[in-house]
Amino acid sequence: MSGARRAARIKSHSPRVLSAALSVVAMVWAVAPVYGQSLRERVFGISNGVVRMTYPARDGVCAGDTYTGPAHSHRRDEIQDPLANIDPPEWNNGCAHEQVHTAVQLQDGHVVSVRWYAGGAWGPATSDTKDLGAVNAVDAAKMLLDAVDSVNLQIQWQALGAAVVANGADVIGTLTNTVADQRRAVAVRQWALTAITRRPRTQWREMIGRIAADRGEPTPLRETATSLLSATESLWERDMLIKIATGSDAPTVRQIAVQNLAPVNDPSVLALMERIAGGQ
Repeated sequence: MSGARRAARIKSHSPRVLSAALSVVAMVWAVAPVYGQSLRERVFGISNGVVRMTYPARDGVCAGDTYTGPAHSHRRDEIQDPLANIDPPEWNNGCAHEQVHTAVQLQDGHVVSVRWYAGGAWGPATSDTKDLGAVNAVDAAKMLLDAVDSVNLQIQWQALGAAVVANGADVIGTLTNTVADQRRAVAVRQWALTAITRRPRTQWREMIGRIAADRGEPTPLRETATSLLSATESLWERDMLIKIATGSDAPTVRQIAVQNLAPVNDPSVLALMERIAGGQ
């Protein structure tokens, strides 16, 4: 091929090559801000509408497990007690490598509903739907538990369910941090406190005992913590309830402690309760 013909061929292709190059650059510029954002920023990028995301489920979550609301659950055990099945069970149901499809509905910048589905595929999107596609499972779980700021316990429970089914999620660690975070609303901390007690008692009783006895904590939180202690479960809890019943500065907290000591058939406890009843 002569030099003149080669130059003419290159020239004839130049507009197409330039156009393709510009298209690639434009795509990179359009996508780059998304990758610079956190998942929370991407979810709350809209004030009203539905944000969809997909992430890997932990083993044991089967296709067809869903949660769209209390009356529409296909897996009641996962909804009523979503923390119950985090640990590997004695029996393996064989479900693995499913994908979780989670829809977060926002209104005026606040989460008003969280719905999740295992397996299958999304249906047609509406005009107010934003689809994030595949996201990191651990990031999704953390975002769901951290970003849902509603004091509505039903919405908190929905978010917990969607987080628990995420593969590799540190749900217990996040709940513990939520309980300890004094910047959060008391109702949210109460919810996290109650949720974490679905785990074995040895994992949470000392933390709850400290909260119940801490005069620096809000009284409603101390009431919740005290109500979760049981005098019949362990001597440690019984002794903590005695300490609270005799030393708390909040009358309602003392009353709850006394009520929880009532089932104990122990002479020293009964004598203590008689003294408390007599105002001694």
